[in-house]
Amino acid sequence: MSKEEWDAAWTRLKCNETHGYHCVPDKNMTSLIEFCYIRGSKLPFEKGNCLELAADGILNHYPCENSFPCGCPDRFFFSNEIYKYPKCLQINQELGCFHADIQCFIWCTQESMNNGQEKEEEIIKRTNKMDWNTLQYAAKSGNTEILQFLDERHVLVHNVNEDLKSA
Repeated sequence: MSKEEWDAAWTRLKCNETHGYHCVPDKNMTSLIEFCYIRGSKLPFEKGNCLELAADGILNHYPCENSFPCGCPDRFFFSNEIYKYPKCLQINQELGCFHADIQCFIWCTQESMNNGQEKEEEIIKRTNKMDWNTLQYAAKSGNTEILQFLDERHVLVHNVNEDLKSA
């Protein structure tokens, strides 16, 4: 979402300074919710957090600093600037998680393999299109969970190691 799209949605929903436009995932990460927030248009949030709408209608922080390899807000921001962090608005509605979250990557790959929906070759192609930074982050940070998961299924580990050698 761009600044222009944010402003257009603000106008479309007839939000104002006291009831500011927001667009965030719901608590279950199953949909993005657009609304005019009764607590204002510009709420402060610490770096390392995305936003979510709690069941009681309150804007909550969602810690992402240790689970997103990239795209997590890296500085203090106001809630009406969340569009500057698109990874905070990209969710997997079926699995209920942020696409950028390493655990979401694991669940997505595991779900496809467990359901037998895709042949291994198709999973490799789809996995290659997923956030490549997730794999690089896992390898460089020593997060062996994701690499072990993929290695057990003979998916991408060779490619990741080769790419890291050439990087």
